[in-house]
Amino acid sequence: MNGINSKYNITEATVEVLEALPCLKIPLRYDLLNLSALARFIKPAVEKKMKGSSIGIDAITIAIRRYAEAVSKAEAPNNVLDVIKGSRLTFGTDLSMVHLKRTPELYLKLIELSKTVNWYAGERMYIIQRTDDMSVVVTPRFMQLLRTLVSSPQEILGEREDLAIITAYTPPKSLETPGVIAYFANLLAETGVNILLTFSTFYTISFVIEAEDAGRAYEKLSIAIKNVQAVSTDSTETVP
Repeated sequence: MNGINSKYNITEATVEVLEALPCLKIPLRYDLLNLSALARFIKPAVEKKMKGSSIGIDAITIAIRRYAEAVSKAEAPNNVLDVIKGSRLTFGTDLSMVHLKRTPELYLKLIELSKTVNWYAGERMYIIQRTDDMSVVVTPRFMQLLRTLVSSPQEILGEREDLAIITAYTPPKSLETPGVIAYFANLLAETGVNILLTFSTFYTISFVIEAEDAGRAYEKLSIAIKNVQAVSTDSTETVP
C-alpha cells in the first residue's frame, strides 16, 4: 500500500481507535455489533492515524473482527456487567448542597454539626472534602446553620437547592472492576442528566443531580440493571 504511514499498519491503527472507545468492548465481546457499520464509523479516525491514506472498509472490518476475537477470548474475571447485575438502587429528594472553602476550623464545626443529624428520621449530611474545598449535601433545614458556621461570606463558594441523590449499592468487587462508575455515569449522560457531584464508599456509588431529573434517572438505571440481570445466567454476587 503505497503512501501508507510506516508508523502504523491498518490493524494497529484500528486497534488504537477502538481502545479509545471502551464502551464498545462489551458489545464486541458478545458479538452485538454490525462490524461493517462500525468500520464505516471509525474509518475517518483510522485514516487520520494513517496520515490521510485511503483505507478500504473491508480491511478495517477484518481488523475489527480480529480485535473482537481477542476481546472475547480475554479473561474478564471483573466484568463490569457482573457488578451491575448484582447492584440495587435507592434515591432520595429534598436535598441542598453548599460548596465551601476548607479551613481546619470550619471542618471541625461541620463535624460537630453532623453529630446532630437524625439519620433515622431521614435527615442527611454528606461531607466530601479535598485540601482546599468541601462540598456538603444536606437536608434543607441545615442550610441556614451551615451559613452561620463560616467566618466570612467568601468561604461559601456556591449553593444549590432542589437536589436529589441516586445511590447504587454494588457488590464489593466493584472496587476492583474498572468502568462501574463510568457505566452508570454514561447512562445518565445519555438521558441528559447532569451529575453535580459523585462520591463512593465500599458498597455505594452516589450521584447528586437536579431533583427534576430524579425520576427519569432512576428509571434509566433501574431498567439497565434489570436488562443485565435478564440476559445473565451466571451466579451473581449481590450487595448485603
